[in-house]
Amino acid sequence: KNKDIEKFNRFIAKIPDTSYIIIICGDEEPKGKVPAYIKKEGYLSNMQGVSDRDLRWWINSTLKNSGKKIEIDALNYLIDNVGTSMDLLSCELQKLIAYTGERDSIDYHDVRAITTKTLSSKVYDITKAIQKRDSKSALRIYNELIAEKNPAVLILGIIRNNINELYLVKQMSDNGTPMEDMTINISKNSKVISLLMKICKDFTTEELYHMLETCQSVEYDIKTGAIDQGVGVETMIIQFCEKEGNKR
Repeated sequence: KNKDIEKFNRFIAKIPDTSYIIIICGDEEPKGKVPAYIKKEGYLSNMQGVSDRDLRWWINSTLKNSGKKIEIDALNYLIDNVGTSMDLLSCELQKLIAYTGERDSIDYHDVRAITTKTLSSKVYDITKAIQKRDSKSALRIYNELIAEKNPAVLILGIIRNNINELYLVKQMSDNGTPMEDMTINISKNSKVISLLMKICKDFTTEELYHMLETCQSVEYDIKTGAIDQGVGVETMIIQFCEKEGNKR
C-alpha cells in the first residue's frame, strides 16, 4: 500500500550513518517504489553465487598464500565433492595444508584421503547411479547414508532437488536457452550446468517430470505415515533405476 511505502521510506531516511539495514527480497528481482528508493539512498545487489572461475582462483590464491599449489585433477575432485560453499572449502583447505606438511604440492590422493564429502555430494552419486540404471550402486550409497544416521526423508529431499535441476536444465536445453541464462535461472555455475546437461541427456522430459511427481508422492506418504520412510525411498530408487524404456 502507498501509505506503508511512504512510512517505510520515512523510516529509512531517519536511519543514522552508524546503522545498516539488510533487506532480502528473495529470488525475483525487486520492483516498485521501495527498491527505487533503496537504490537511490543505498545499494541494491544481486547476490549470485561465485563463478567457477572465481572459485578456482580463490582456492589457488588461498593455497599460494600458504606456499602450496594444487593439481588440476585434485582441484576438480575437491570442488565436485565438497561443493561451492566457501566456508566448507576454507575448512577443507586448512586440513589439506596441515596434512601435506612441508610438501608444496597437493595431489588427487591428498584430497581424497583427507577431505570430507558432503551429504549433497554423496546423494548426487545416487542420482548419477540412477542415470546409469545401476540400482546396486544406488542402493549401496543409500544404505551407507542410512547407516551414518542420515534421515531417509532428507535424502529424498536432496534427490528431488537434483531431479528438479535436471528437469529445468532439460527444458532450457531443449528450448535453446544460452548457458549464461541457465546459470542465472538455477543459480549454478557453467561447470555444474554442463554436468547436468550431460546427465539429463539420458532422460526424457516426461520421465524427469514423472520422477518429480513420484518424489513428491513418496514424501507425502512418508509425512502422513502411509509408508515407512526407509522402505519408501529405497523402493523409489529401485523404480527409477528400472525405467529402461524411457531412455533416449
